[in-house]
Amino acid sequence: AAARMRHFTAPELLQRFGAAYAGNGEAPSTLHMLTARFPNVPGRHRRLWDTIAWSYDLLAPDEQALFRRLALFVGGWTVEAAQAVCMEGLALECEPSLWMMVDQHLIQRSVAAEDALRFTMLETLREFGLEELRRTGELAPLQRRMADYYTGLAEHAILFLQGAESTAYHRLILADYANIRAVWTWVQAQREVALALRLCSALFVFTNNNAREGEQLALATLDLAAHEPPSPLLVNATMTAGYCSWLLGKLDVAEAYMQRALALDEVIGHRADSAFLGVMRGMLAVRAFDRGDYAAARELFAREDEIMREIGDEWQIAMNIVNWGIIEWRLGEFERGRSMLDESLRLHRRVGQAWGILKALTDRADLHIVCGELDAAASLLVECPPLLHNSDMPDREASYHLSCTRLALARGELGEAADHLAKSFEGHHATGYFYGLEENYLCAAELALRCGRYEQAICLLAGHAAQIRSVGKINDPLRRQKLDAQLAEARSRLDPAVADAAWAQGEAMTADELVDYARCEVLEPIGADG
Repeated sequence: AAARMRHFTAPELLQRFGAAYAGNGEAPSTLHMLTARFPNVPGRHRRLWDTIAWSYDLLAPDEQALFRRLALFVGGWTVEAAQAVCMEGLALECEPSLWMMVDQHLIQRSVAAEDALRFTMLETLREFGLEELRRTGELAPLQRRMADYYTGLAEHAILFLQGAESTAYHRLILADYANIRAVWTWVQAQREVALALRLCSALFVFTNNNAREGEQLALATLDLAAHEPPSPLLVNATMTAGYCSWLLGKLDVAEAYMQRALALDEVIGHRADSAFLGVMRGMLAVRAFDRGDYAAARELFAREDEIMREIGDEWQIAMNIVNWGIIEWRLGEFERGRSMLDESLRLHRRVGQAWGILKALTDRADLHIVCGELDAAASLLVECPPLLHNSDMPDREASYHLSCTRLALARGELGEAADHLAKSFEGHHATGYFYGLEENYLCAAELALRCGRYEQAICLLAGHAAQIRSVGKINDPLRRQKLDAQLAEARSRLDPAVADAAWAQGEAMTADELVDYARCEVLEPIGADG
């Protein structure tokens, strides 16, 4: 059978085999094509399917049941997951049975697992198990148990995501994200509204890793829940839609969802999660700042600070004042901004959440850089790599590399700046974070200007201007002054027609085109030269 594989192109093989690995247990088998047609070959070796079936038939009935049930997991499972999903009605002990299957080469221990013991199954064996699940009629009830388990796991994990244990729980959920995706596929297909709302609410924090996927989940949940009465979970789902839209730069859409979420919370008597609501109100304050309504932004931040200090939520206080401090220094109130960022860092250190500490470190380092305090900035940034190690926080890693880019630019280390900026672009583009990409464009423009690539600098400045204009965002006065000076310098080095053409080129670019342009025309050449 393997000999025939050479006759197929890669796309043909993908078409034949790809559907089986979607993870929802519904794809037809592809193992039957792997058939040997030689009469002198033993029957059990004529087809891969028969070989697996021969090994499967050697198992006791309860062991067969466990094997086929394990096939439902996508990308691996823990002992706890196997116990919760697979062991009902079986006269077996879970973990010893798993090790027995490891010894028989039916499953493997995952070598990638760091925080918990995990097992995996080869996809060919998994497909056989799924076929057996369908044949025995166990697939549907097992999918429900799996949905209940992983929804509960995500709900449990979110309780710890604002404290010192956040990194471990973050990794726990991300290790099982393929299973959670499979659960979500089933929830959608079955139109399980209650489970959809619970899952969407529990996965709110993880949308930082992939805002595009988070947006799809949130919008699908709201579609399923279109006729549901107001509830805390519906508020959370609405806020998740708003948050993901905000991350992706759909700022008007995000604002509409945020206002709707706050209105729903009013209807239910303010029973929604206070941390969710705090995030929403903070984003509304940032949105006011982006529109140039600085008084409204300050008023919203001040009101949120009052609410959270009354509640005593140190994490939310720290998150609110770090963003408030940023807008203060960007409006020229450097001492006030410094005080707020310092308090935020102290609070985040006390709370112990790695994500919050990383944000506070990079935001405080950025202000040090603006003020010319480069050694102080470096002393904060050196704390980041240990926190990022094995953290699975691409958004924070991208922000760290952005701050390192700014520090390298301030020190005149242009090759190092290009290397850090390439990593920041990669992370922000992968997560879909609009605000991060906006800062990346500006750093790339400054880098191009410093290296004498004036056309590229103008093109990137134009692209940035077009991107923020398209979402109703304006530059604050300090930034506008800096960008005007950069543009004037670049134009002074070029023929006016060349400068105009570069500006027009940048204005016409999409976000993806700007990322590619920055990489190919600025980062790679400068990184190589550096």
